[in-house]
Order: sequence, then C-alpha cells, then structure tokens
Amino acid sequence: MSLQNGYTILNPKTLKLLLNRLEKLKSNAFYRKGSFSTDIIWQGRRFVFPNDKKSMVNNMWIFKVVINDVRSYILNHNIREKKRLPVNYWNPKNKDYRGKITATDLDHAYWRIAFLNGYISNKTYIRGLEVKDKSLRLAALANLSSQKEFYVMKDGKVTKETIVMKYDPILHKVLSLIHI
Repeated sequence: MSLQNGYTILNPKTLKLLLNRLEKLKSNAFYRKGSFSTDIIWQGRRFVFPNDKKSMVNNMWIFKVVINDVRSYILNHNIREKKRLPVNYWNPKNKDYRGKITATDLDHAYWRIAFLNGYISNKTYIRGLEVKDKSLRLAALANLSSQKEFYVMKDGKVTKETIVMKYDPILHKVLSLIHI
C-alpha cells in the first residue's frame, strides 16, 4: 500500500467528526496515531490531523513541502550513492586535536545539507529555520524514509489487524545521502 503522493491536513478538532462518520457509514479505512499526527486513509485519500500542540498545528506544512521539494529534485536529477566514511573517521589535517574534542553539535546540520544539496528549496530552507522545534525539521526529513503501520478499520471500527505502508526507495536514498 502506498499513498505517498499527498494528503490533506485538517484541524485536529475535526478528528472525532470523521471517526464518527466512518462508524455511522460502517466504512473501511486505515488509522494511525503517530508522534506528530493522527492519520486516516479513507476512500484512497489520506487525512492528517496534527497533534493538538499549537506548534504542531501551525507547522505541519513542513512535512508536505519537504516531500514535494525532494520529489521535484528527483525528477530532474539522478540519485547516486556517495562514498561513505566510517563514523570514527579522523581528518589527518586535524590530528593534533585528537582526543581534545569529544563532540560537535551543529545547528540544523541535516537541514542545511538538504538545502546545500538542492533537495529542498531556498524558500523551504528559510521557512523551516523559523520553526523553533528542531525535531519537526528532523522528522520532516526522516519522513522521506519512514514506513508506517496503520490499523485496519472495518465497518467503522478499529481492529487489531495492521497494514504497513512502505517507504519510497528513492526518497530513502535521498535521506541516506543527507545523513552521510
């Protein structure tokens, strides 16, 4: 099952209305409650209800824009694997610092890499920096490569049966390139 092409973001207050409608109509659908949102797939459409937290409601756009930017990039470019370095790679130029520096945390490093490689547009990059919750930017990038497990709804009721929506392998490769 793959519905990666798009979705509709709705007000979280309308989630119960849709669930009630599905129950009343005895409809079949798919239901998933995630960290940032609750998703329902019904009649071939995906509906996303951000968690009630204000920053989530105001910033859900970032997930859709990132995936659209990356898809646009993929249409015009070949995606190739890059040479991977081991995680403990030392730059020989910095051998004098060995052991003196234990860790470095760069502000918005993956976000910047996605921008510098052209995967996300300048507009998305700038707007994304305005999102104060760093985890949202990281989640929007991680969303490129995530598979999601949905509960099956039969006759308007959520069952224990699940189905997995696979990730797009090309989007997965792009995320791998961002993480190198």
